[in-house]
Amino acid sequence: MITIKDYASSRGISYEAVRQSIKRHHSEVSEHLHKQGRKTLLDAEAVEILDRYRNNTVTVQPQTNVEQLEYISALKDEIIRLQNENAELLKERQKGIEASVRLELMTNTTEKQERKIEALETELRAYHKTIFGLYRKASPEK
Repeated sequence: MITIKDYASSRGISYEAVRQSIKRHHSEVSEHLHKQGRKTLLDAEAVEILDRYRNNTVTVQPQTNVEQLEYISALKDEIIRLQNENAELLKERQKGIEASVRLELMTNTTEKQERKIEALETELRAYHKTIFGLYRKASPEK
């Protein structure tokens, strides 16, 4: 006979994990559980049943503090690198937006100047040279 606490420590699992396993497989294990005061004891058959179900589970090995610190440090370095890369991309994006705005302003200015040139050329064609060498605006044709 073995206590739940002793079973858990011998298998490297928590007391709560054993208790939940007993609860989950209560129909099979219940007749192999024995109460001794407040303690619940497992007989050999109960241990065998729990071990059989235990083989199908995955155990997680906790990392050592050094491994955790190295992992955290690597993650921090990666975060810093990504933040710097993000800042550079934002600067490039801002430069692109500014260039786009300048291009649009230049395009608008160019279009205005072309319309002004056309208007001036049209007005220039309206003048003709007189016999005295002066220019006179032609009267509009009807």
